[in-house]
Amino acid sequence: MANLGLVLLKLGRYDEAEKVLRMGVESREKVLGLDSVFALASVNHLALVLHIRGDYEEAERLRRRVYEAREKELGPMHRHTLTGLDNLASVMRDQGKNEETEEMCLRALEGHARVYGEGHPNTLTCAENLALVLRCR
Repeated sequence: MANLGLVLLKLGRYDEAEKVLRMGVESREKVLGLDSVFALASVNHLALVLHIRGDYEEAERLRRRVYEAREKELGPMHRHTLTGLDNLASVMRDQGKNEETEEMCLRALEGHARVYGEGHPNTLTCAENLALVLRCR
């Protein structure tokens, strides 16, 4: 389900992608548990579709769920947790929640720099996201 949903997403078929990804989330949560790695990956993919479609409130709720579960399970400095924080900040930025987003972007940038190094593409993406937030002030 997840792979089909991602293919539909890449093809720009957002309605179909959302439907397939929702089914995948439901199935994985039922079989594997709400906070399993695979269920959270599906939730994250669904949040991406919702974000692209402009359903920021649900996308934020799902991104926050993924981030908080990863932080609890993996710790605050794990690469998946840091990526989850950056993803959450991105959807919040698109809603104009700049003060809270700025702090999140700073944490994600500092964490990525420590985990990956300052020149790593993930670190640079975090720096770019922070610049977008600062530009919106």
